[in-house]
Amino acid sequence: MTIPATPVMRQYREAKEKHPDGILLFRLGDFYEIFFDDAKVAAPIMGVQLTSRPLGKTGRAPMCGVPHHAWQSYVGKLLRAGHKVVICDQVEPASKNKIVRRDVTRVLTPGTVVEEAYLEPSRPNYLVAAWTKGLEAGLAACEVSTGELLLCQLPKDRLQPELERLAPAELLTPPDVEEYRFDPVRGGQRLKDMLGIAFAASVGAADAPMAVGAAGVVLDYLKQNQTRIAPGSLTVRTYSPEATMPLDSATVRNLELPALVALIDRTSNPVGARQLRSWLGAPLRDAESIQLRLAAVDELVGAPGVRDRLRETLKPVGDLERLVSRAAQGHSSARELVALRHSLEAIPAVQEALAVCSALVTRELAGEVSAAPALADLLARALVDDPPTSPRDGVVRHGFDADLDAILDASKGARDWIAKLESAERRRSGIRSLKVGFNKVFGYYIAGDTAGARRGGRECFARAAHERAGDRHDGRAPEPRPGGGRAPLAPARGQRRARAEHHRRPSPAGRERPAGGRIRGERPRSRSRGSSDRDPHGAQHGGEVDLPAAGGSHRPARPVRKLRPRGERRRRAGRPHLHARWRARRHQRRHVDFHGRDDRDRVHPQPRHARLAGDLR
Repeated sequence: MTIPATPVMRQYREAKEKHPDGILLFRLGDFYEIFFDDAKVAAPIMGVQLTSRPLGKTGRAPMCGVPHHAWQSYVGKLLRAGHKVVICDQVEPASKNKIVRRDVTRVLTPGTVVEEAYLEPSRPNYLVAAWTKGLEAGLAACEVSTGELLLCQLPKDRLQPELERLAPAELLTPPDVEEYRFDPVRGGQRLKDMLGIAFAASVGAADAPMAVGAAGVVLDYLKQNQTRIAPGSLTVRTYSPEATMPLDSATVRNLELPALVALIDRTSNPVGARQLRSWLGAPLRDAESIQLRLAAVDELVGAPGVRDRLRETLKPVGDLERLVSRAAQGHSSARELVALRHSLEAIPAVQEALAVCSALVTRELAGEVSAAPALADLLARALVDDPPTSPRDGVVRHGFDADLDAILDASKGARDWIAKLESAERRRSGIRSLKVGFNKVFGYYIAGDTAGARRGGRECFARAAHERAGDRHDGRAPEPRPGGGRAPLAPARGQRRARAEHHRRPSPAGRERPAGGRIRGERPRSRSRGSSDRDPHGAQHGGEVDLPAAGGSHRPARPVRKLRPRGERRRRAGRPHLHARWRARRHQRRHVDFHGRDDRDRVHPQPRHARLAGDLR
């Protein structure tokens, strides 16, 4: 379908050309809109209505949309369905003078997401690249949420069981990926650029060239999808499938391993849950390794005090692997950073609990655990202990940054001033629902409902009318005048006095109130005829004039008749002479006697009267 060449649609086309295989969420105002074929695919998955909008002069474009503040839940549905999602957002503040610039800010795929909402805590989320050549196969599995890259070169017939064990969220294989991109030399260069060292000897990848080629494909895919991997945050490790027993899907199902994991899983955090699942899914084959692991288990089972203390110290530790990875990629929220701080502060206690253990495996684990006191101290000084969900509500601790404190104090002072103004205006006007606020459309405003304004008196209406008049005449709001809050009422009082003088209304000040009674109200009367004083709004200056028949009763002039379509209902004219209140409102309408032709029979009144007199004789 041809996309029209409007400025916004040009931006959409440019973003779509960069990622033609993804569902593009395009930011328009407060919504992310999805157009054309993407909308047809995404609407039923997200559970939203598929609509359309005009396209050119004759066509219509399918579309659907989701609110920008709730896009994560809808994107999660698309990712679970296996789709790639492209977020095109506004990258500059909106302006009235030009089209706001938009660009692709995030690319989300099932294998590259790191947000907790899209992941299962107890399961790894692997992005896997695999290829075969002859009788060998190369495999690279990257867990982006933990920063782990596994390399494995294995016989071709072992590839399928290994893929079933890893259960990748996303798989990259030829022909979806060009085979030249699996070149080992090319992959080695990508890994060197990432790690900054001659990695082959350090990670033992010299004997796994096909796995290195697959790793290059994984790193290219991450770069293409704007996934940031900070240097030093990626842990590369090689493993041999010969060290573990292969379990295909039928064996896992017959042994009911998922049920076994659910039964014995009493781990303290998600890191332990994933490790337990990995151990049970790949049983060891080497007898010595099995004995070392069993010795560590026997030691903790035989020392319940040590085991209970270790479990207690591990409780504050969260999903440390994923917390660190999200922080390195710049996707952490304030609450996740506070959880990272609590985890780092608990590490010294974990080291003390492990120090009393004598098993070789346990001592090796204690050596791998390292605290980061400087980072924990920085997070403690920078962030409040219980940060709110939104960063706008304040997540930085007071005293961490002097410039930020000055800005926040000024902002808090402005909010306090607005709150005091609102309270004062409520007391003065008597309107309980009155509010003083700010939005992007009107700026600062004072608002209240109509019922409250009526209770508050005429001043509310007079203020609004005066401001509208000022905006209409010169485009500027009325400036404050001496006299306080009632200054805007002066023009309204002057206009009322002018109208009262023109219509010669009696002033109520000169009448006495009867004892225990009320002053009788009088209807406004029109001016007497023949006055030399002209009303600038009167009939002779463009108002209505009635031309009654000479000698006949007053009645309004008939309107000029117009042709009506056949079958149109004729509207009956009102009878204003029966409604005194209606006549009182229209005080500028005056009756004028005009001696001339009679509109009833279109003859001069004098011959008509003479003819009638002759008939009577």
